Amino acid sequence: MTEAPKPAEMPDLPKCAICGEPMPQGEEMFKFHGYSGPCPKPPMKKEEEWNRLDKIKADVSILKNAYQNFADQYEQDRFDRIVSCAEYLNTRASETAGKADLEGYKAGNWFMAHSVEEMQAFYMSRLPAIREAAKECGYAIGLHGSTKRDLDLIAIPWRENVFTKDELANAIMDAACGFRQPSFQWEEKPSGRVACSIPICWAQWDGCYDVKSLGHIDLSVMTVAASTSRLNATVGDGWRPIESCPKIHGKRFLGYHFEIGHFVAEWFVDSFVYTWNQHVCPITHWMPLPAAPSSEGG
Repeated sequence: MTEAPKPAEMPDLPKCAICGEPMPQGEEMFKFHGYSGPCPKPPMKKEEEWNRLDKIKADVSILKNAYQNFADQYEQDRFDRIVSCAEYLNTRASETAGKADLEGYKAGNWFMAHSVEEMQAFYMSRLPAIREAAKECGYAIGLHGSTKRDLDLIAIPWRENVFTKDELANAIMDAACGFRQPSFQWEEKPSGRVACSIPICWAQWDGCYDVKSLGHIDLSVMTVAASTSRLNATVGDGWRPIESCPKIHGKRFLGYHFEIGHFVAEWFVDSFVYTWNQHVCPITHWMPLPAAPSSEGG
């Protein structure tokens, strides 16, 4: 019995290097589809490309997990820091209870500040009462300085018949701490003001004794005479201090400086300037321009 002949094996047909499908008859010599039509299937992925994409996906997955773990740990650390800070503040508040009890403070008792911050808080807590007391004496109170050492205040007369500077200082001291003293040591300052130092609280922390004026009010008072006399003063032949010159844009006047002499000037935007070239100029005194002649040649 003879075996049936085996079918002849089909030769390997050339395949498209892009899609992997056999090339059409008559196009076997080409490497890619395109002569008679496009590739019948999408481009195939090369094995190395598949491997590279799989590795990228794996790396992305690892990174995502690592980031999630890092984020969780970061949030946990942040939460732990917040809790730790809150516990510290609560402990600090318990330790300082009674030391800086501003709400429970009553005038007539010396307040003890155990830090710069506690002293500043005490200063600011007494400021409304100080201003009210000064108002009763006829003065307005201005605050300046950092309050890290003393409480710098300036009192300005705000009405007629104000109290004396000693009466004002005692009223401020009484409003600040509930105490008074027989007299104050006044020192003359520039521009006609006088100043004194008023103790209102104690300070007790490391190094505080090396800092001058802690727990004191540095009170400057503009006396009534100083606040009016300088603005109304004239210096020979009608010259007036420049502080009293009206700041009216474009209004000209006669200015004077001891190194320059006299010249025509005006207020321009935010400075006194020479009229002829608009340059800012130093002026110490001024006077109104004289009236124009009544008639030509008169």
